[in-house]
Amino acid sequence: MRGDQMMALEKGVRLLVSAGVSILVARYLGPSGYGAVVFALAFGSFLVTLAGLGMDHYMIKLFSEEKALHGEELGAMLLLRGGAGVVVCLLGLAVLFFCDWEGQRVVLCLIAMVPLLVMVGGVWEAWLKSQGHWKRVAAIQFSGLLVSSVGKLLAVLTDAGVHWIVLAGMIDLLWIAFSMGWSLRGKGLPLLRKIRFESLSRHLRPTTFLLVGSISAIVYMRVDQLMIGELLGEEALGHYGVSVRLVDGWIPILSVAVAHALPSLTREFSSRVEHFSTLFTALMGRILRRCVLIGLCTLIFGKPVLEWLFGEAFSPGGSILVLLIWSLPFVMLSHASWIFYLQKELHAWAAIRLLLGAGINVLLNLWWIPIYGLEGSVWATLLSYAFSAWIFQALHPATRDLFTAQGKAMLSLFSLRSWLNDFRGALIER
Repeated sequence: MRGDQMMALEKGVRLLVSAGVSILVARYLGPSGYGAVVFALAFGSFLVTLAGLGMDHYMIKLFSEEKALHGEELGAMLLLRGGAGVVVCLLGLAVLFFCDWEGQRVVLCLIAMVPLLVMVGGVWEAWLKSQGHWKRVAAIQFSGLLVSSVGKLLAVLTDAGVHWIVLAGMIDLLWIAFSMGWSLRGKGLPLLRKIRFESLSRHLRPTTFLLVGSISAIVYMRVDQLMIGELLGEEALGHYGVSVRLVDGWIPILSVAVAHALPSLTREFSSRVEHFSTLFTALMGRILRRCVLIGLCTLIFGKPVLEWLFGEAFSPGGSILVLLIWSLPFVMLSHASWIFYLQKELHAWAAIRLLLGAGINVLLNLWWIPIYGLEGSVWATLLSYAFSAWIFQALHPATRDLFTAQGKAMLSLFSLRSWLNDFRGALIER
């Protein structure tokens, strides 16, 4: 089994296991309790993404290109991510101190901040992926899911309460970070004592732009949940949260193709730019066709499946799901576009793209949530994603090639040959 197939299988199993556990947790807590969990996790996700500096793809690209400098580069990334985790943790504590939130919400948000203490785990993961150790990464991530799922189930069965459920969810990331580092023991990889600060400073400029981009990205991916919790209450957020949970579950699976293609596309860009463009367009086309299939299935079966899984108490989330699923193509276009931005070194323009998308999302949410409720938030998300992931690319000469490639990928949705080639390729891989 190929590395990308192994990762896709692992992501698929993760989706099934985590979805099953989430269903049990949601049924146990009800819409209001589940909404409280969603709010805390959105708060934690915002901080973790901020501490990640938007460098996941950057690190894979860096480790793929500079094999001779892995010692310096790995040490630099460890210091950047570890230091960012500590700084952002302090920032989160300050926010909780000044916000006038009730005690339970503050405690849940504190628990959701635990992963900030192990941000270096993402560096080990990027290094393993750049070296082609996909199976090892998949095994570690799946073991973390199992540990976390057992913890959540025990919390539900023992009626331990919402705090222990959120804490059990954090065990996943802690386990993965520890296991990533432990799996590399004795491999001669450098520790912080081998960092050369001139190497560290070389990454500060792209990191600055990626940081702005990562902040903007998490704002327009999670701000809707925070705003719904504040404006409409935790019960409405619970209805919205189950829909987001089902949609977000597809993103890691679809992202496997992007992460797996990044090292090879980096090498192609260095040697054959025209071939890079062809492969990149084909990659986006395959991802979009998969998104459309998922969207059509959700349009037909989404509402009854959601009510069957989560119960009648969450039935209002069905109408949200059939709309929100169409954000998936734009999310994946944005995800794949990072390959183009990294190769062209358009870090500043990428940050501007996400910043504008975040601004549009916040403004539309402030305008439409009080008027249209949950559906207003969904439409704000769809429009801001469409602008950031696609329309924005036409505004700058350097990204019009990307806009053209995305257009070709979209046109492939109407090509029967492209669909047949996908089907034929899936049969051959089996």
